[in-house]
Amino acid sequence: MGFCGIRVLALSLLLAAARANVSSQLWHSVKANGTTLSSGTPSDLGVLPLLTCAIHATQSADLFCHDQNICSLYDMKLPAVFDDSIHGPALPCWTKCERKCIPPFDTSSGLGCFYFSAQAVDFDTARATCHSLCGDLAVPDDALAFFNWVQATRTESNIWVGTRAREWIDGRPISVNEWAPGIPNGDPLECARMLMQGTGEYRIDDKVCTNTYPFMCEIK
Repeated sequence: MGFCGIRVLALSLLLAAARANVSSQLWHSVKANGTTLSSGTPSDLGVLPLLTCAIHATQSADLFCHDQNICSLYDMKLPAVFDDSIHGPALPCWTKCERKCIPPFDTSSGLGCFYFSAQAVDFDTARATCHSLCGDLAVPDDALAFFNWVQATRTESNIWVGTRAREWIDGRPISVNEWAPGIPNGDPLECARMLMQGTGEYRIDDKVCTNTYPFMCEIK
């Protein structure tokens, strides 16, 4: 299986869960060399199929490697975009999320750890991409300050953020001063995005979830 910084190995363990009593676990594909792995304590399980290795890892590990059918579990996490292969040989491994603000995320806003993607995708794809990077669509603590920062750094008219069904995805209602004038005016279950107003300011505006826009991720 090839490596990509934002690829996710979504190991569906539904059938295995029925017999092994484990839930599905989202694992992020990484490449790790011996030096990196030496910071963790390994548990070598020998020759196992990838799915069986993942089941064991889901129950008792934060990272597992599966190379030449050898399954090794580790008590350590790596960032979802980790790649030692740029320095030399590395093993194919999968990690649970380590919520750490590293590229492509940064803290230059002074308001949190954000990553902007210019790729135009629908809301669910945007959110899945953020999840694959151990984050979620942006839910800023201070939305108006966040809007001002985006206004100073971006020119896109529409940007997906973490708003759906007339609330932020953390359950916080969208306040009156966060909405664009006259909004919301669509279906109560619609998604919403940041829309640049005629003044150049951003505010939240509801829109169907299948529309495609750039998006902003955040790691809390």
